[in-house]
Amino acid sequence: MTEVIIPMNTWGNCFTELVRSSKATNTSEIDALYGRFKASCAKCGVPFTQEALSQLYLFGPGSMFGGVAVAGASREGTDIREGRCPNCGHSEMRIIKQDP
Repeated sequence: MTEVIIPMNTWGNCFTELVRSSKATNTSEIDALYGRFKASCAKCGVPFTQEALSQLYLFGPGSMFGGVAVAGASREGTDIREGRCPNCGHSEMRIIKQDP
């Protein structure tokens, strides 16, 4: 098990490199890679779901669709796709990688 704290806006690059190195070729293989990670806000500890990580990867800052307007922001006015915790607005996340 490996634990790191990274800026949320770097998740897309990190996950892209993981997909390349794993040679995953289809959606189910890529989804299985998400299952190897537990993620949470580095400040308040709120956990991020696999769906949240997927949204951050696809629509977050620096991603292939980055800058897309987001709907359904939290009551604090932030959305994970903005590269911030929906609970407290912090911009770093704790990633725990489960070894295969």
